Amino acid sequence: MITELPLDDFGIFFATPYKGTKLFDYCVQHKLISSKIETYMTMDDLQLGAVAPHFKPYKLAKNDLVSFQKKCYTYLERKRNERK
Repeated sequence: MITELPLDDFGIFFATPYKGTKLFDYCVQHKLISSKIETYMTMDDLQLGAVAPHFKPYKLAKNDLVSFQKKCYTYLERKRNERK
């Protein structure tokens, strides 16, 4: 679908379930956070642009999400190079 839209730029980011948010509570309740909660907020890659998701969606593997993100950015880079 992304390839069909006339986009000049886009971003693919992983949601971060911060403590005190509904997303965090949901992830804890359903055991979706892959790291220990005690160290969760001190992880180095917690900022925007993290190299891997902080939680695992039900039917998706983390490496599939990372691969999809890389595929999207490879596509974007190719499109940028075509315009040069």
